[in-house]
Amino acid sequence: MDIYMVILRLIHILSGVFWAGATFILASHITPTVKATGTAGQEFMKYLSGKAKLSDILGLTGLLSLLSGLIMYSLQGWDRQLSSPSGIALTLGAIIGAAAYFHGLFVQRKAITGLQTVATQIEASGGPPSPDLLAQMGAMAAKIEKNGQLLAYLLGAAVVLMGVFQYL
Repeated sequence: MDIYMVILRLIHILSGVFWAGATFILASHITPTVKATGTAGQEFMKYLSGKAKLSDILGLTGLLSLLSGLIMYSLQGWDRQLSSPSGIALTLGAIIGAAAYFHGLFVQRKAITGLQTVATQIEASGGPPSPDLLAQMGAMAAKIEKNGQLLAYLLGAAVVLMGVFQYL
């Protein structure tokens, strides 16, 4: 038994399950609920992304999944991965998973940070938000929702490909 491969696989599976599962729940239930519940939902999301640091945790679990997967992939031999249907499925799953990670890191995180900045500006004003700030907040919330759905689809595809690759 190769203990390093067992450890890498456990890290990959556990972090990937958390990352993908949380993304699915956010896209399918939490984000629509936040949108439907107005101010109360916004306060919940503010706490979840701020003090609870969900974005940071998702970034870390995504990184752990990505790095452990890359190490396992390379240990199997880069040259052998495209020589069979199972290797092609695994490679596609890895590419899609990496695309999801980098989309989350560079696109979704930027939108979340922008929304937090606008929310801070609204709080600092002490009064009702200006129409411009409300429009910015709405646009960023829509972008976060759209990106969250895209991330869920990408991670779903990666999970399916990695789940079935050895049976192809």
